[in-house]
Amino acid sequence: MAQVVGYRGGLLKAEIPKVATTDSMQGKESKVIINDWVITSANAFSDMGFTIDSNRGNVGMSRMTEVMLNILPARVGSDAKSLSHGPQRNHLGDKVITDVPYPCAVVQWYSSEESVITCTCPTEEQLFKGISFAEKENCVRSGSWIN
Repeated sequence: MAQVVGYRGGLLKAEIPKVATTDSMQGKESKVIINDWVITSANAFSDMGFTIDSNRGNVGMSRMTEVMLNILPARVGSDAKSLSHGPQRNHLGDKVITDVPYPCAVVQWYSSEESVITCTCPTEEQLFKGISFAEKENCVRSGSWIN
C-alpha cells in the first residue's frame, strides 16, 4: 500500500486514474478507457463468463470519448466458440441465434481492421525473479493486491 500512496503523492489529483467495473460505468464516459476482459480463452462458454453478454460489451465499448484499449488474448478470436455454426433451429423449428460470443467478435473485428497489438506477458516467475516473498506481498498484479 505504501507504493500506491507514494505514486499517488507524485501525481496531481486530476491525473489519478479511475478504476471501475463496466456495470458501474453505465451512463458515464471517459476520454480513455482500458477494458480488461479478464478471460483467457474461448474454448467453452464458461471460459468467457459474463463477457458473452453483448449488452455488457456494448456498455464497455461505448464509454470512451477518445481512446479505447481492449485487453484480451488474440486466441479468443480463433478458439472453439469463436466459430459460427450457421443458422440452427430449436425443437419448435424457430431460428436460434448462432452469433459468436461478443469477445470473439471483438477480436475478429480488430484483427480484420489490423488494429491488434500482440505482446507477451511475463510469467509470475519472470515478474518476481529475485524478489523475496515479503516484497511480493506488496506488488500489484492484474489490478488487485497479491495476498
